[in-house]
Amino acid sequence: MEAYAALYLPSVTLMNFIFKRPMYEKVVLALGVLVLLVYLLVYLPLLRERRELVQQLESAVEELNEMGYGTTEEAVMENLRRVEDELRILREITLEGHRTLDSDPMIENRIDAPFQYFEFDQERNSVISRLRRTASGEGVEIDDAVIEALPEYVGQAREHLLWAQLALANQVLLGAVENGVDRVESLRFGRIQRVVSDDREVFEEVSLEIGLRGGMDSLNAFLLYLILDAEQIETAGLPEAYPGKRGLFIDRFLLRKEAVDNPDGVVTELVIKSFLRVD
Repeated sequence: MEAYAALYLPSVTLMNFIFKRPMYEKVVLALGVLVLLVYLLVYLPLLRERRELVQQLESAVEELNEMGYGTTEEAVMENLRRVEDELRILREITLEGHRTLDSDPMIENRIDAPFQYFEFDQERNSVISRLRRTASGEGVEIDDAVIEALPEYVGQAREHLLWAQLALANQVLLGAVENGVDRVESLRFGRIQRVVSDDREVFEEVSLEIGLRGGMDSLNAFLLYLILDAEQIETAGLPEAYPGKRGLFIDRFLLRKEAVDNPDGVVTELVIKSFLRVD
């Protein structure tokens, strides 16, 4: 009974005090009570939840770092420096006219000459031998399907375009192998089509799609190799390219991580193009 009285009497006193206040004071008091309830029932629970999420995130980051998925400030700065160097190289590239396959040593003196099947077959076999020899030395795997996809003469018209396809494949595959990708998995040629530039020059567009696996460093070097001329490749410090190698066009590419336990490994598919000037 005494405990009940201890609660009842202060409550009655408080209620009488409130009812005797002017209306504006009652409104202010009600708003104060509402704000207090929002703070206690909404803000504090959200604050606790936020702290818990931050702690979970920090724990997850620490766990990823321990597993090798994280990075350090030094690594970020090193990557930034490398990107800046590559952008500088790209800014220094000067394009005089169109980048075409015409100057490639494989086709420079053959593109306008009568097509010789045995000469083409011999050059194709030479390309295959060099690829396999270089791949063996670099520890790069080339699937049989890639070799089988190289162009062959089967009686098609416009035979000179076979030289353009073979030259393009030779540039791309040699670049992939010499820049240290792990594996070349697929090769497919696109349909050759004729295009006209803004200044009315006519070109044959030659393209191929290549699928490969490797680390990010080797892929990064390969992409730079593709778009640079032989002289620019030497300036960039990449593996030496043969004289006459011209910059190619990367039409599009798809990049995805290879596996969770190999964070540096990637699988990529690229569509690469070049052009052959039509007289």
